[in-house]
Amino acid sequence: MQSNYEALRDCPEIMSKEQFRIVCHISKHTAYYLIHSGILPCEITGKKTHKYFIKRSDVLELLKKFDKNPYIVVPPKGCYKKAKRPLRIDGVRLYPPRLPTERKRKSYYTNKLRSRKDVLDVPAISQITGYSRQSIEKWLRSGKLKSIMNSPKYYVPKTYLIDFLAGEDYMDIAKKSDTHLKDLWEMYYSIGKMHKNGLYY
Repeated sequence: MQSNYEALRDCPEIMSKEQFRIVCHISKHTAYYLIHSGILPCEITGKKTHKYFIKRSDVLELLKKFDKNPYIVVPPKGCYKKAKRPLRIDGVRLYPPRLPTERKRKSYYTNKLRSRKDVLDVPAISQITGYSRQSIEKWLRSGKLKSIMNSPKYYVPKTYLIDFLAGEDYMDIAKKSDTHLKDLWEMYYSIGKMHKNGLYY
């Protein structure tokens, strides 16, 4: 990775993953890791094209962190398979080494959803969690995620959603969405302490 601040100034305010990769002189695998681990904030649209919206200001902050600690952009050992494609984000090796407590998860989601409406529908919850509408409706029908209406649409108070996101049922999901894992990594980096070798503990 290179701290090319001059090239970054010529980039648009909202960058694609490819623009980010080129300006920082990193591989596609490393760009994928930085985005999906939560090290680089990014809006993931879920579309096949224009999937990643990256703010230039966030790239600038990453470069500043890289100047202070180059290890921050180094993927964990074993992050990639022998094949050309990187290990899927829901692979065990890309989970944070230490998961946050329920109290810390609740604090994180309370802050993350601060600007959201007090009552949310299924599409909004899908956007927040990265899970499909079918999965969310399954949680609602089973009673794991509580709602105040179940016909014709589900409406979920934000406090109910936060309790669910911080709870064990949400953490016990075996195949976590990219957004779910990104949240876990953000929690890990926000509460962890950095060791001299660049790893958090």
